Amino acid sequence: MVEAVQEGSVVADLRARLTNPEDGLEATREKVSDAAGNESLAMRAVGVAQLQAWRDGVLRNANVWLSNFAADLGPVVPDVPGQVLGDEILAPLAPADALNASVVTFQETIRRSATELVAEMKRLLRNSDEAYEAMRRDLDDRLETEGVEEGHAHLAYLTSLRSQLDELEKLAGRFVELRAHLLGEAAAIQELVAEIESNRNELRKDRKQGCAEVNRSMPTFRCRIDPDAVTESLDVLLDRAKTGTHFQESTLAEVRADLDRSRLVHDAISLAMGESLDAAPPALASQLDITRRVVEREDSEQLRAYARLACCWPGDGLLIERKVDGAEFRALSEGLKALAIKEISFAASDRPAITDQPEDAVTPSAVFDNLVPTLRTQRRDRQFIVASHDANIVVASDMERIIVLKPDGDPRPGTLAEADIREDALILLEGGKVAFERRAARYKHM
Repeated sequence: MVEAVQEGSVVADLRARLTNPEDGLEATREKVSDAAGNESLAMRAVGVAQLQAWRDGVLRNANVWLSNFAADLGPVVPDVPGQVLGDEILAPLAPADALNASVVTFQETIRRSATELVAEMKRLLRNSDEAYEAMRRDLDDRLETEGVEEGHAHLAYLTSLRSQLDELEKLAGRFVELRAHLLGEAAAIQELVAEIESNRNELRKDRKQGCAEVNRSMPTFRCRIDPDAVTESLDVLLDRAKTGTHFQESTLAEVRADLDRSRLVHDAISLAMGESLDAAPPALASQLDITRRVVEREDSEQLRAYARLACCWPGDGLLIERKVDGAEFRALSEGLKALAIKEISFAASDRPAITDQPEDAVTPSAVFDNLVPTLRTQRRDRQFIVASHDANIVVASDMERIIVLKPDGDPRPGTLAEADIREDALILLEGGKVAFERRAARYKHM
């Protein structure tokens, strides 16, 4: 869940970017729609601007060409050699002046033609000036009416908007995909929480059934389950999760009692994604406040403690009570506590039981009234291996097989039906025949 909440901040950022009223997805779509409505007008404005540039270029190029027109066009007439022949002889044979005059005439004619050419080009353009200006005035009026200041700028703005819209639509796709993934994670975690709770309830049923079975074979005490009595682990997690909040210990006890683990998971991931939460009952108000603060703080340790709350329940306590008055185990005397432990260790089961001196710290009457009946009853279904110095345990319980242990001899097995075993039992358990008879005589005169 920690990773899902941390990824939720990415979804929240995407949501904020997409829903920004200035340049979010819908705002950009509206801008593109508005700008696209004037796209043809802007393209026409661009075309007119290009036409103006062409007309200006024609005039500029014509003027430059005319100003740079070469004046020395035509053949060059070389100088006449006059050193050998005299001028009288050369004049009719080398008409240099006439030739140069012809070149000048040609040059003047060409210059006039070039000037006339440029003049004709300007005239042709002037003939279309009125139609061009009318088209420009109409376009300017439409641009002003539509609020389009300049065609090129409008088209550049529209291109930028469309690029921005493409990016936002990709972000929207990522937003939808990541949000669906996190909601799926939340649902999967909720299923796990429900499964854990179901298993916990089944375990509680098994515990109660175990107590019922144990109670059937305990004459003095009974066991019962105290639901949700062990809260230490949950309290530690709640204390960590509340760090930085205004909640006190008394409030946490209420939160613990009303904790909705399934909603805890859903709310944390939803808040991390920037989504609003469904209305909650008043009992969950404190839980929701803690959830908001944990998500806002973005502290990994606190978030991990919070996440563990989703799969942490109070533990069931085991109570041992005396049947006659309901006195709890902790209020009993040491002897009764020892008896309770022995009764539980001998409680109903089908497994073998091994115990050393079960009579320790237990009064002889309790041994006879409580432990002996248990041994006599359960020996039919299970095996007991008992080391004891108490006659009630060994003799009154009708042990099927007895092994006598003496420091000066080997272990000797047998039964109370054998005289040797009875004699050993009398010596080791009763202090011998004389002691037994003396006690019997005393009891007879009481």
